[in-house]
Amino acid sequence: MARYRSYLRAHENSEDILSAAAAHENSEDILSAAAAHENSEDILSAAAAHENSEDILSAAAAHENSEDILSAAAAHENSEDILSAAAAHENSEDILSAAAAHENSEDILSAAAAHENSEDILSAAAAHENSEDILSAAAAHENSEDILSAAAAHENSEDILSAAAAHENSEDILSAAAAHENSEDILSAAAARKLPAEGNYFFF
Repeated sequence: MARYRSYLRAHENSEDILSAAAAHENSEDILSAAAAHENSEDILSAAAAHENSEDILSAAAAHENSEDILSAAAAHENSEDILSAAAAHENSEDILSAAAAHENSEDILSAAAAHENSEDILSAAAAHENSEDILSAAAAHENSEDILSAAAAHENSEDILSAAAAHENSEDILSAAAAHENSEDILSAAAARKLPAEGNYFFF
């Protein structure tokens, strides 16, 4: 850990960062993964800026793709909101690993955290077995922000996301729904009917 101490002193909260990271068994993995990227300073400082800094760092480093998770999150201006929102839930590990498992991980995380209901979006998506498909399908479109915000804006957000991703045409379902002004009504109506396991959706 000594090799990273001088590298992290560029931030006022460097001591908090190191102490929080060292508090876990995987402290070495946390620091090494973070320092492996050019934006390592921003990654660590953003994570330690919240009360749940320990949970954030430990959850991220607990997966093989820890480097991608941390670098993708810190690559955006709202890095603090992304990390804090993800770690605020019990399934924080699933959320981070599922998001970073795709090439468009940066878009997924930034789009989700760009809204006030970022916590609901991430927790609802990761609460299902097909969390990876849900997140990747939503972020694969230009209107990813509208899709995620509209879905999480309702109480049945979990049912909406799981129902949409359960079909082969998941990308078309989500993009078609968010492409209309009544996107919120479309998504909520679809989930309220408990759509069958197979079949086509018609939003028009």
